[in-house]
Amino acid sequence: MNSKESQIMEFKTDWRDEHLKTISAFANSNGGQLIVGLNDSGQSIGLVDTKKLLEDIPNKIRNKLGIIPSVELETQQDNEIIRIVIMPSTVPISYDGKF
Repeated sequence: MNSKESQIMEFKTDWRDEHLKTISAFANSNGGQLIVGLNDSGQSIGLVDTKKLLEDIPNKIRNKLGIIPSVELETQQDNEIIRIVIMPSTVPISYDGKF
């Protein structure tokens, strides 16, 4: 991948519910992208069971944070990754009661 991590770009090797905190932070700032299936260097390592993740991730984000980001499956270096694009929110988004 040509990008590197920044204030608006975060890479994660796998999905964990604790990543909702990062999504909340993106929504409360200028927006951003969380890409699941990349290591910290931006190299594609792929994911297991992307079909289930594509169902679970949007539901968890909507239920926990009340926002609906774009969640898309992509292929990089023959591996499947998930790109989550979070737009800035017009209202504060809390994660476990914290902003």
